[in-house]
Amino acid sequence: MPRGIPGGSSRIVIGHNDSMAWGLTHVEIDCTDLLVLRVDPDHPTQYQVDGRTLQMEREELRFGLPQGKSKSLPLFRTIYGPVITGVEKGIEAVVALKWYGTLPGGELADCTFDGFGSLSRARNVEETLQAGRHFAITGQNLVVADKKSHIDWHVTGAPPLRKGYSGCLPADGSSGTMNWAGFLPYTRLPSCVDPRKEGLLPPISAW
Repeated sequence: MPRGIPGGSSRIVIGHNDSMAWGLTHVEIDCTDLLVLRVDPDHPTQYQVDGRTLQMEREELRFGLPQGKSKSLPLFRTIYGPVITGVEKGIEAVVALKWYGTLPGGELADCTFDGFGSLSRARNVEETLQAGRHFAITGQNLVVADKKSHIDWHVTGAPPLRKGYSGCLPADGSSGTMNWAGFLPYTRLPSCVDPRKEGLLPPISAW
């Protein structure tokens, strides 16, 4: 078990118990958006969304440097997320970063640590399907095999359902219409149970 992860040996990330084994590989879920926001050139911390003028929140980030020195940099936050471009007089727009970590509390429940615990306790392939539901912000290929020669593959995560744009390019955040309309349900993510029966894999005896 990697150090720093709560739960100790009761939560195994990748491994096996006496009934089954499982592995994980990363799935690239597009959960990041760049939103362009119009600002007042004279007051660049004021930005427009759906005809409203909003004020950015400012936070000072302090970084330690060698020889006991430090440096502070401002971080400006919008309703979508932090601004990743410069905020200074004369500009007409900024770009804000939106992703899972900038969503309001409660909009997306993630229980990844509970998921690892459920995997460790699972006794068959069916129970792993329930464990995979806990992995909301971690896109993974979850592959499992149990002692009864059942194999399960299920993608985990919560791909955003975008409304009014694809997310492939920076979108007009000031329009107020570029939003996430929820997330793709777990039951609609790619999955397959016992692929040998589908003719996708040779029998275990041939491995």
